[in-house]
Amino acid sequence: MPRSICRALRACLTTTHGGAFPSSSVAEGSLLGFRLSGDVSAAGWLSEALLDARPADALRRWMLGPFATPPLATATRGRGRIVCSCVDVAESEIATRIAAGASLEELQAELRCGTTCGSCLPELRRMASESSRKAVDAQPCATP
Repeated sequence: MPRSICRALRACLTTTHGGAFPSSSVAEGSLLGFRLSGDVSAAGWLSEALLDARPADALRRWMLGPFATPPLATATRGRGRIVCSCVDVAESEIATRIAAGASLEELQAELRCGTTCGSCLPELRRMASESSRKAVDAQPCATP
């Protein structure tokens, strides 16, 4: 890491009293900078995200939190819509399991979706029933 960036990060990570608060600067989907105060455990992976010019969209909800390692959402791109926000489960992960024949109970056991607040259960049920309906529609009709 270049020395000037190290100095800038060190300055941003210094906890100051007198109104300093965590913030980030995002423009056109890219992380331009950040300032942490208090718990600065996210500094390592945020610095990497900044230097690697990773898209900030996957980082937005996590970037100012006290996370020592990047959340799963930042490690994997192109996962699609998040269905279960509590445990960060994407629609693509659910669809893959459903296509393999997983039931709602198996989804909950394997992915933990629908086990925390339950707000995603209607969507999980919809996805499962839609998949089973498509499977029935795909079966060939018996001809007399």
